[in-house]
Amino acid sequence: MDLAAADRFDQELCAARQEAERTDSSAPLRLFVHRWRTYIAGAGYPAARGARPSG
Repeated sequence: MDLAAADRFDQELCAARQEAERTDSSAPLRLFVHRWRTYIAGAGYPAARGARPSG
């Protein structure tokens, strides 16, 4: 993950957590996880495809 994406991840996680606390709902956190799971899968990171380290 590049630095811009990592920064965006932190900002969106903080916003989702605050919204979850404000609304007393886990929906903002579930949406956050869904968005980032989709981002990681689409970015082609090996861990998202279930790759195992060689060795």
